[in-house]
Parts: sequence; structure tokens; C-alpha cells
Amino acid sequence: MKRAIAVGAILAIVGTIGVVTRAQTARNAGPQTAKDAGANWPLPLGSPGASRYSTLTQINTSNVSQLKRAWTFHTQSGRFSGAPMVIDSVMYFSANNGVFALDAVTGKQIWKYEPDASQVKAPRPEGAPAEFGGTGEDGGDRGPGDAGTGMRGPTYWPGANGVGPRIYSRIRSGMAAIDAKTGKLVPTFGQNGVIPGFTPDSPSVIYRNVLINNGDFEPGKGKTVKGYDVVTGKLLWTWYAKAQPGDPNREKTWLDGSADKTNVSPDIWGTTTLDPDRGLVYVPIETTPGTGAHPGNNLYSDCVVALDALTGKLKWYQQQVHQPQGDDDTAAAPVLYDVVRNGRVVPALAEYTKLSLLFIYNRETGEPIFGIEEVPVPERTRGSAPPAAGAPTAGGRASGGRAGGGAAADGAATPGGGAPAWRSPTQPFPIKPAPLAPYSAPHGIPPVSPPTITPELQAFCDSLKDTKVLQAIWRNGGAYGWQGVTLHRGLGLLITNAATPPSAARCVPPPWMELVAINGNTGDVAWRVPLGEFEELTAKGIPPTGTPSAGASIATAGNLVFIGGSMDGYFRAFDARNGKVLWRDKLPQPAHGTPSTYLGRDGKQYVVVGANGGSYIRDPGGDEVIAYTIQ
Repeated sequence: MKRAIAVGAILAIVGTIGVVTRAQTARNAGPQTAKDAGANWPLPLGSPGASRYSTLTQINTSNVSQLKRAWTFHTQSGRFSGAPMVIDSVMYFSANNGVFALDAVTGKQIWKYEPDASQVKAPRPEGAPAEFGGTGEDGGDRGPGDAGTGMRGPTYWPGANGVGPRIYSRIRSGMAAIDAKTGKLVPTFGQNGVIPGFTPDSPSVIYRNVLINNGDFEPGKGKTVKGYDVVTGKLLWTWYAKAQPGDPNREKTWLDGSADKTNVSPDIWGTTTLDPDRGLVYVPIETTPGTGAHPGNNLYSDCVVALDALTGKLKWYQQQVHQPQGDDDTAAAPVLYDVVRNGRVVPALAEYTKLSLLFIYNRETGEPIFGIEEVPVPERTRGSAPPAAGAPTAGGRASGGRAGGGAAADGAATPGGGAPAWRSPTQPFPIKPAPLAPYSAPHGIPPVSPPTITPELQAFCDSLKDTKVLQAIWRNGGAYGWQGVTLHRGLGLLITNAATPPSAARCVPPPWMELVAINGNTGDVAWRVPLGEFEELTAKGIPPTGTPSAGASIATAGNLVFIGGSMDGYFRAFDARNGKVLWRDKLPQPAHGTPSTYLGRDGKQYVVVGANGGSYIRDPGGDEVIAYTIQ
């Protein structure tokens, strides 16, 4: 769920087992490799495993202070949040008004693809969930244009066996295959270059000959993940996010026959990642609409699922939230890395949630690496009184690697004093790392303790005591967490934003947003620093408090972490070893997206970011794409 959130003194708040056809083992069509980004940034998240890590070192801790703007490009549109891809000094990205190719050294446009009037949007099937702000048509802050592109960008395929490189991008009518050299549709793909109705919110992944992403909603069955032939656009397989008839999880987690009584389904909008070596894709599944109205854990809602990339068959799943009581859906791209534990290497997957919880699993089996507890939690509903400190914390450790399988989690209904909504009496919490935002701890919300930053803010918070406005901000989760984590492979760190408290309310002591680094081998916090500042407070001598942030970071082998995102509009470089700010530049608008870095044909390393504002934070919008290099 992606809800618009107003900012002021406060920020308020498998089955399937449904495989329709087995993937054909056609030719190997140029698989994505597991390598991190280097001279190129070949995918929106840097690599198939979503590392957002570059091996480049030309820009490093010793010279990043010399970083200067190299060029600026104007899209004539608004916000996009995907990192621009760069292959052989050509940059590819999409804005709301089309898909662009630029010269990555000069910033000059090479081509632009914009759908013509015939590419109209396919109608939404009856009962399908509404689309959210990640798409072109519903992202109200995305500026001029109506191409229907996904906010998180397209994907690049290098081609194979005589087939040239392509860009695969969502447009209003479906998934388009665009010739990467000319910017024209590939007419032999799908129907005249488009798979009608295939309109995922996030970039696709490609394994061998299979193009994979979240598909359409099928009435009676639910939301899908689909695999298509990357060359022809032919459908190869389908997996359903709602447990299908014959799947034991249908009766077990959709209680009282609710799977058959309703047409609702878990949705999907997050980014899928790929393990090319194991042939597995990992998909974050969103919440089922109308949470609480259909009792049970409603698998595969709010899960990470591992699917066979060639067939779509379910390998394992883990649920991060049982029937969320807020905007707590699983959405971040799972990040793949290796944990060194007890002298052996364990293939791992890190999933960050909107509750500021970081779950780390064995990506082959789904077993938690550092353990998970099912913990009794206080009921948390919008507008209800904040739970008191000291609520129950005891809970049995979840068994095995199949969350959602315990009797209490699956079969018990919370009494609720006559309220019709079903609530799980427990929620899963990782044993390590501990909740990255203190207010996401399982014991609930501490008593209100207004900050004393300014007399005006203290008076404002005092005035809200015992009101529904103040109560409403005490809900965990929400807008933050969707950006996931960044892997610094060289240092073994997982780096992410953590809101404190998660709804970034101003009526608790700062910091209100932090950049946090976790040791990926131990689950311990390595460092944490405020992310962003309110300059009017800094001018009064108040240390940086952190601000709401809607952006993701990248890391480099030069021991740098680059991130925009914060409301103050600064694009920053942090020392990845300790979190120290080494450089910053004030942007025309905040960078509510993800940067990327690459080596140009001129031998220089560049860092690029979309400085186009907008998002649920309601910052002013813009259309700049800005590149930096050492000068």
C-alpha cells in the first residue's frame, strides 16, 4: 500500500501450483549475470541480486570532496525513482512522458520513446485491486506526460543469438520491447511490440529466455507473476499470489472459506530480484486489500516467495507480517549476498520491511539465518489509543523456515471487543538484527515524550496530547522501508534508511530519520547517523535531526555511500566505514529516487541522480537529471 502522507509539524499519517505452462527450454537468450556493477550500471538496482554496489574506486573517500556537476538534463516531466541504467556510456531511464536514452558523458539526448495515441490503457478487470502511485497514471506528482511508464524504471537486455539489445518498459497499454539503439518498438515482440495488459510497477528481471515480473489480475484467481519469452513475448508460465485450490495453504490461511467468498488477492508492486546461479527469482508480495475482513494469514500476502525462474513453481516462502494493521506491506527488493557464519558461507537474502525490520534468510531454503520469534503484540489500529509501554514481549521462537505455519498465527481470531476485523495474535520479529527503529519494537509504543527542540514544537506536541491526531501518528510502518537495503560487499555491510519513529512524527525525540549500517555476517549495527536536517533548526545550533526520506542509497568500492532522498534537498556522500558525511550538494529539488554510478568513455567515473522531488512527502516537483564527476 502506498498512501499519500501530508507533511507539517508531523508526518501523518504457491501455490500454484498455478503454473499454466512449463517454460520452454529454448536457446539461452543472454542471461543476466550475478556480477556487481562496474564500468556499467546495467540494471536499475545495479545487479540481478539488487546489491546497488559498484566496484568503481576512482571517486573515493580521499577525493569525493572535489565532486562537481558535469551536466544536467531536463525531462520536461516529473519524478521517477529508478536508478538510471548505463551501458557503454549510454544512459537509459523512464520519466512519466516516455523512455529516454542519453549520452552519459555529455547528457545529450540520443532518442526518446513515447507511446502514440493507439497505445491506450487496457481496462482493469472487475475485482482487480486499484493501482497505486508507482505507475504513470496514478503518480499525481510525476509531472507532465501520460506514457504510463513505471516509476521504478525499465530494464535492459543485451540481446543474444542475433537478437539486438532491448529496453523493456511498461507503457499504458502493456509491456513494450524497445530497440536499445533506435528507440523504436520491436514489432516481432508481443503484439506489434507490446504485451497487452502486462503492466508491472517495477522493472522486470530476465533469466535465460524468460522475462519475469508481476502480471495482471485474473478474476477468480488473483494477482499473478508471469514469465514470458524474452524474444517473442509468448507466455511461458503463471504463478498466483493467492493460494489456489489444491494448495494446503488456501484452507489453512484463508479461514472460514474466505478465499472462495471474496475475489480479493494479495497484490504485487515491489521489485523482483534474481539469483542467476540458482535459477530462482525472489518476489515481494503485498498486502491483501481489506485486511482483517478475510480471516487468516492469507498466503501469500506479505511474503517473500522464491520461484523457479524457468517454471514459476514455488520453492519456499516466508511471511514478514500477518494481516498488517497499517501500511506495512512487503515491498522492498530482496537483496542477495553471502553470510560467513560458523566458518561456512551461507547464501543469504535480506528483506527490509516498512516496520524497520530486517529479515535475513538462507536464500536456498528460506530458513532464517539469525532466527525469528512469533511475538504477541498489542492491537494497533488507525485512530486507536497508543498501547502502553510494557505490553507482552514473550513469544515462542518460530519453528523452521515457513512463517505463517504456527497454530496461533494461522488459526486464532482476536476477540477485538465486537470489532469484525480478524487480527493475528502474534507477529514475526527477527532475533537479529534488532528493530532498526526503536518504535518498531514488539513491546509497542512508549509513552509520549515530546522533544524540547524548540518551545513552539513542544507546545504543538503538548496540544495534541489525548487527541486522535497524536494517536494516529503512533502507527509503525508506512511510507518508509520500500527502498530496501544497499549492500557494501567489500565491507560486508547492509545499509538502509530507518525512520525513528517509523512514521517520522515530530512529537518524539530525534533523530527522526537515520542511515544505518548492519554487519551482514553478525546482524549487529555497525554505525548509524542522522539522515537529513531541518536547516532552520541547524541554524539555531541544533544537531541534525534527520528528515523524512523517500530515496535509496548506492555504495561503491571507493568506500562511499551516495544518497539523496531527504527533505532538505541535499545529495550526500557518506564514508561507508563510519557514516561520516564527506560531501553534499544542494539540489534544485530533493532526489526521491536512487542514484547510479558508471565509468564514461572519457575514463571518468560519474554519479547521476534524478533531482525531481515529488513523492508522498509532497516536496516540490522538478525534472532534472544531474551527473557529477571529479573536476
